[in-house]
Amino acid sequence: MKALIRNTGETVTETDGIDGIEWTTGAPLTNPSWAGGAYALCEDCPVGDPEPQDFDISEVQVPDASAPADEEVPTILRRIATFNQEKYTARKQQEAQE
Repeated sequence: MKALIRNTGETVTETDGIDGIEWTTGAPLTNPSWAGGAYALCEDCPVGDPEPQDFDISEVQVPDASAPADEEVPTILRRIATFNQEKYTARKQQEAQE
């Protein structure tokens, strides 16, 4: 399942049924609570209760698909999240101890 990560308590997954997220790019198209701000898309999140600290985040430059085809295509910065099972397990163990 895909996940969109921003801040603690603001991680959403495809199965949450949030309207306005383009799951191909992770762009928050119409959801006002997700407009703006730094967010990252995880293509493969194996858990249903992820938090930002469970991911490794990287930044990549990708072509801007919204640019007109007859112009030089600019790039945009995209944040990519990769689920880290060790971080997730450590967080769950910490929560169990509290």
